[in-house]
Amino acid sequence: MAAGTAIAAPINSPDPAPKKVACVGGSVTWGYWLEYPIKRKTYPDQLATLLGPGYQVRNYGYGGATAGRYPGQDDRAYILSGEQVGTVKWQPDIIIGGLGVNDCIPTWNDRDKFEQGYRDLVGTWRAGGRNPSIFLWNRLTPDYRGPIGEPAYPGNIFPSAVFTTNNDGMAPNRPGIQAKVDLLGPALGVGLIDSYSQLSAVPQWAGEGLHLVEPGLKRLAELNYCQAWPEQATSVLPRLTEAAPNPGASSPSDENGYKYPWVELYNPAAFAISLDDLALDSGPGSTRFTFTNSTVLWPGERRIVFLSGLNRNSPIKNLHANFTVDNSEAEVRLISRTGELVDSIGWRNWTPNGSLGRADSLTNTLVGPNAPHQRLVTATPPQGWQQPGFDDAAWTTGTGGAGAELPVRTEAQFAKRWSADQSPTGVWTLIGSGWSAQGDGTYAAAGTGAGQTVPSWITGTDTSWTAENKVKLNGIQTGPTGGYVIRCGTRHVGGAYTTLYIQSNQVVFGSPYDQGTVLSTADNTDDFHTFRIAYHAPTRNFFVWRDGVEISQRTDGRTRDSSRFLWLAMGASGSGSPIDAVIDYSSYDTTGAYSPAGVNAYVQTGNADTQPLTTDSTGPLSPGTSCLLRIPFIGSSQEVAAMKLKMEFDDGFRAWINGTEIASCNAPASGTTAPESRDNSWGVDPLTLDVSAFSSLIQPTGNVLAVQIFNAADNDGRCFGRAGLDLISPYGEIARYFSTPSAGGASGAGSPLPAQGWVYQQPSSGAAVPLVLDLDSDGDGRSNLLEYSQGTNASQVDSAPIITENQGRVNFLWRDNAEVGYRLMESSDQQTWHPAMVSGAPQTGSSGVPGMLLVSQAVIGSGKIYRLAAVEQPSWSTWTQRYFTAAEIAAGTLIQDNADPDGDGLPNFVEYAIASNPRIASNTLIHDIPKSRFIVFPDPGQGRGVTWNLKSSPDLNSWAPSETPELNCQVDPISGRYELEATDPALPSAQGFLRVDFQPAAGQ
Repeated sequence: MAAGTAIAAPINSPDPAPKKVACVGGSVTWGYWLEYPIKRKTYPDQLATLLGPGYQVRNYGYGGATAGRYPGQDDRAYILSGEQVGTVKWQPDIIIGGLGVNDCIPTWNDRDKFEQGYRDLVGTWRAGGRNPSIFLWNRLTPDYRGPIGEPAYPGNIFPSAVFTTNNDGMAPNRPGIQAKVDLLGPALGVGLIDSYSQLSAVPQWAGEGLHLVEPGLKRLAELNYCQAWPEQATSVLPRLTEAAPNPGASSPSDENGYKYPWVELYNPAAFAISLDDLALDSGPGSTRFTFTNSTVLWPGERRIVFLSGLNRNSPIKNLHANFTVDNSEAEVRLISRTGELVDSIGWRNWTPNGSLGRADSLTNTLVGPNAPHQRLVTATPPQGWQQPGFDDAAWTTGTGGAGAELPVRTEAQFAKRWSADQSPTGVWTLIGSGWSAQGDGTYAAAGTGAGQTVPSWITGTDTSWTAENKVKLNGIQTGPTGGYVIRCGTRHVGGAYTTLYIQSNQVVFGSPYDQGTVLSTADNTDDFHTFRIAYHAPTRNFFVWRDGVEISQRTDGRTRDSSRFLWLAMGASGSGSPIDAVIDYSSYDTTGAYSPAGVNAYVQTGNADTQPLTTDSTGPLSPGTSCLLRIPFIGSSQEVAAMKLKMEFDDGFRAWINGTEIASCNAPASGTTAPESRDNSWGVDPLTLDVSAFSSLIQPTGNVLAVQIFNAADNDGRCFGRAGLDLISPYGEIARYFSTPSAGGASGAGSPLPAQGWVYQQPSSGAAVPLVLDLDSDGDGRSNLLEYSQGTNASQVDSAPIITENQGRVNFLWRDNAEVGYRLMESSDQQTWHPAMVSGAPQTGSSGVPGMLLVSQAVIGSGKIYRLAAVEQPSWSTWTQRYFTAAEIAAGTLIQDNADPDGDGLPNFVEYAIASNPRIASNTLIHDIPKSRFIVFPDPGQGRGVTWNLKSSPDLNSWAPSETPELNCQVDPISGRYELEATDPALPSAQGFLRVDFQPAAGQ
């Protein structure tokens, strides 16, 4: 890409706070199944994916919780729980309340206390002038337990899945509890969510009968999303990206093993979209298949609909339209909620087993997460450091981003320490058996259940903390009960909890043990090793170091683990578990999450689903300094539809490409200090900016992305930045053919689409319009191709397409497209049309309309009216690629001019000239008009390598060329082709025959 002459002003992006969503509830919200919280399978985790960027979702579920406060059951009352403390302190923007199931238990069932409990909760959520959007479940998730065959909610009524007959007596109380929420909605001004109806007939998702398993939790998230965020869910329309009219072996089968034609819908958004009330049909006036019941496309999801006529619209099963199509001729249209055409895919005489649709957009990553860089921390950035030619050889070399997420604090600075050269004092308590002083400054724990606890851990707030242990293990200690185990968290204040298993040859993070993540496989029996675990409350992330080197993994290693272990406990995994270890010291600090002052001490940045931000570090920045990054990259020659800059940062940044500023956020007008201290929970969520206006800055080689990272004045120890730069191609708008269908998956680049198929969107969208002639979406008698070529709207009936003569010339607009030509037609009565009599070549010039030419043609005669017809005139390369394989083209035999692959008597040079299919024999391209003396044939036009001659005969034996043929013309109403009607005035009136001979044009 060449440098442009004009560059847009740099983007000064605001730093919008992500909207915070708190999911309040019992064990259904929390996840219940032990591995679900750590593996991110809970419904709040799924909801976070549906919502996409700009949202933070926290799971504040508490197993066994009730909305009401009942006598002797304070431990169940949500309002007294740590999760409620966390919810209030976090100050969410949206709260979803899923309480009520446990309130149905008859032991303490009291509808009035339930109502009052919810009123009190809503009051605390709104206290202090806060006004979050609140939604309450007025229809609770299903309970499939109970007496067999007795309907309830829904009860144990499915022979295919039989559950326990004991439903804790909850079913009779559910109507009263739900009715209370029905009244609370309008009384408190909160929204209501039905979490039952769409889940009440899928017992296979019911787990043990009450707690949903993963597919059910995903569906629960979809239902909550569609009901609480209807505007976002309907703000983007899907696209038709692929269709298979003639499904072969590579196409999917339905649930019964049958293959049907299918069409694929794609969600291009970064958040989920609802398909409800959108429809598919097969053309104007046809039967419509309407999506219902919260049918959701997840971000980037592709989903197929079988065109089977079976009319099945359940979102949790294969979708089947209520109409059928075949491969002879059909169109599938996507219709908006207001009845407008959104998109369509169509075909005629489709014989391949492959599919047609849109090629995937190609993303070319110019700067990736591990891109090499040069960096410098300085208070005075050198002159011209953003320019490509700047000499940065003396700077520090690194990869990825740079910076520090956590401040450094050595273990000696921790608030609480037990040095094992003395008996534990103060907050430390030893439990179990086998403790003994070794006389060398260490303590041995070689017994059953031996451990240390900190009874007075953290109270009242979810705060950051750090704990460190120096230990040596003796012998082989593995499995779920082996090794030295650290159980830690901020229970009772709505924080996170986790377990770290330090074993003889590995370190495992998370509980249950068999669902944990192995962080290290180093030997822990050879000597003492130091293990530090830190919890960062703003992001709910855990960090783990072994001997000063970070070993935690971004994917699972810092995930919240709601195993709900007590505070801080170190030693044996349980009271009956053996342990054999020696402890040098144990320390903790509840004033923050701190990195050790060791190797790789500052690399723990990035969000929980990506790799660490960097393998290098600046360390905490001194006041008045900033970090400069120079990232070299190679350019690209691809056509660019968009360019995206992605930044993970704290607290601010400014970016340049090849010396030109392109973007900034929270950057100072001058100096090196960010004006605002960025919220600690934001930095790990990438900020993506559209910097397409600067794509012309990219050169083939020698490019530099320069980034300056700013820290806020408070110098909180967090200051980091990682940049990414992507180019995105426009291929998503190009209609293509795919020899191997990819239903539900990425389509790839594909190959040129044969003329039998098309992919269409309204011209106003800027998308491609099909180069075919037999589609007339608005029914005004003009094909979509003609409307596109003339610049009119193919989905709206237009006025009569008549062109008038002015001073011997006709003037009209025509799209600049070498593969679509026009024919000018004239008439005196608008009934019979003839090829226009013209004088000389047409003149073309700029029309002032993008993509459109102004055509001026001199005509002969006066008093006539004119109209246009469109004709396909693909290049030889395009035409052969439509109908022949690469191997056939390379062999050359079938594509010879005189070859006739379909045996219909029309050699390739003729089929090419009239843009017809050489693989399908046709007896209708040349025909006569019944009860007339005309023969009808497609007009090959000029410059297509073919000439034609009309010949007549009185007896089919002797043929003579017509000296003065009479010509009419028409647009065939079925095929859309422009056709000539020819006759010979000298043909005998009693009997005569006509034929058209085609010959290669001279020199062709």
